[in-house]
Amino acid sequence: MSEHPLISLIVPVYQVRDTIEECLASIAAQTYRNLDIILVDDGSTDGSSDICNRFAAADSRFRIIRQENRGLAAARNAGLDQARGSLVGFLDSDDCLAPNHFAMLWSLIDEQHCDVAVTNLTVFEGDLGPEKTVSEIQTLSAADAVRTIFYQGAFDTCAPAKLYRAELWQDIRFPEGFIHEDLPTVYHVLLRASKVCFQPSNTYGYRFSADGLNHSKTTPRKVRTLDLVELIPGEMAADHPDLVRAAECFYCSFCFHLLLNADKDSLPIADRARLERAIRSVRGRVLSDASARRKTRIACALSYAGMGVVRLAFGAGKVLK
Repeated sequence: MSEHPLISLIVPVYQVRDTIEECLASIAAQTYRNLDIILVDDGSTDGSSDICNRFAAADSRFRIIRQENRGLAAARNAGLDQARGSLVGFLDSDDCLAPNHFAMLWSLIDEQHCDVAVTNLTVFEGDLGPEKTVSEIQTLSAADAVRTIFYQGAFDTCAPAKLYRAELWQDIRFPEGFIHEDLPTVYHVLLRASKVCFQPSNTYGYRFSADGLNHSKTTPRKVRTLDLVELIPGEMAADHPDLVRAAECFYCSFCFHLLLNADKDSLPIADRARLERAIRSVRGRVLSDASARRKTRIACALSYAGMGVVRLAFGAGKVLK
């Protein structure tokens, strides 16, 4: 690999006129210069396309793929299909990067000889703040990295804030038509890695929005993702039995997330009943798992007294964090 290999950065763009300029400016300002910046315009009609055009005209590293609106997963997949780099990263178009973000992630891959480099998502409103990198580096096996995301530990299953060797994505794509498409996808990529490195930092800025996907009310479309997440424990039992309990905790936490973000008008009774059945199916094993998150175990314990008790304890609309 060359001293500074080409990184393909995939940025889906849809109706983000108010944030896309700051996002793209933060990419252009990266100290790591060898970037293949793929802007996937997913049918924007709000002026976002014009801003993308301006950056592409001023900087040849930016290129634009245009398609009819098909959603985040389809946009990322289109970018993966067109990626030229030996390394791949993702950035959401309402987020932004500190100038050293990719330099830091590349140094992890180069110096630690790992296949995936990971840092935090740093929630911000307004200013991301000064760059801050913690010196401690964790080197993990593929199984331990997946265990970390399943137990929702130091880093999570989001595709951004990670830098991947491109070959890990061969034949892996995000499921289209689903919300939370990272959940049933990124762990597959990590399991292909020989080694994963994690360094805490604030170099990836995740813009907080009360109306954002993770904080909005649960709808039937969100529950559809359970069709994929509920398969993970069985898949682990077949191929990675040491990860089954972690996968069950991941599944259970996702069900609680959906249930606690629902209200009586946002979710049909059948979907609510499905989530409650799913929790009951694994809560005993999660409760007895010392590695499971404390709040998830508490929620499992309280669920024996009824899901209403869980909602009272954690508050309607609260995410188990």
